[in-house]
Amino acid sequence: MPRSSESAYSIKNTTQSKSGNDTILKNQLVFDKNHDIFKGHFPGHPIVPGVLQIEAIKQIVESYLSQSIMLTKGENIKFLASINPNITSTLECQITMSPETNNGYEVRAIISKDQTVFMKFNGIFVKT
Repeated sequence: MPRSSESAYSIKNTTQSKSGNDTILKNQLVFDKNHDIFKGHFPGHPIVPGVLQIEAIKQIVESYLSQSIMLTKGENIKFLASINPNITSTLECQITMSPETNNGYEVRAIISKDQTVFMKFNGIFVKT
């Protein structure tokens, strides 16, 4: 049975490239505005929960690595604007991932739409 967060969004149009040793993953996140999670967060004024945004980043990295991972350190996570799925259901997610070290993978991500940056993330994931 899928986790409830998985049906709240889909990941589309993934492209990858390199910048030095880093891997760049560009994706579209499409939120299902009719998902039950938005009925409770918040009634009458749906907002995409921050944990759902972090879960999407994790899922993108897991897909790229073909490996389960776990967040071990969230160094700098900023939610700069609310995402109302009724207004903005499709966003861009760009992830920059450094090569694996003894500490894991350093991942930096930005979720945005046009000129609006909704979230910035910097953290460490390890394989599980």
